[in-house]
Amino acid sequence: MSDRRIFQHTLLLLGGNQGDVIANGHWVAERLKEEYTIIHASSWFASPAWGFEGPDFLNRILALDKVEDVEQLLMRCLSLELELGRVRASDGNYSDRPMDIDILYHGNEVYESEKLSVPHPKIQERRFTLVPLNEHWSDFVHPVFNKTQEELLNECQDEAEVKLISVDEE
Repeated sequence: MSDRRIFQHTLLLLGGNQGDVIANGHWVAERLKEEYTIIHASSWFASPAWGFEGPDFLNRILALDKVEDVEQLLMRCLSLELELGRVRASDGNYSDRPMDIDILYHGNEVYESEKLSVPHPKIQERRFTLVPLNEHWSDFVHPVFNKTQEELLNECQDEAEVKLISVDEE
């Protein structure tokens, strides 16, 4: 198992299944660059909708240099989703969307508020998240489970096929 080195990055998962998701992802990255430094990005991966029936999703990870205020980042991400036409279901169920932005990790920190839980509470259940994480951050240790991303992926019960579709660095 990896040592618990200090990890300074904030990792976001971008994903969607409506419209030109890759173009939307680039637009989000450009907007985020106005306030944050993107230091790395994963490739784009395709996977089936998770939690509902719908078209396949495209997903990628963006690594931001250490973000001081994770709640402010959350508000920025939610506003970007809205600008792209995201409509959240009033019943809280999953649905199709042009873009979803999840804060997966905020360094090695564990953060809880009414609006946000970091690390994201479902990372270990979602192959569509773990596969892109393992492209560049396989040795990063989850601060709660004390397991690497590779270990989480190997233990993941989700059997959905996640396919590499585009090596597209920011």
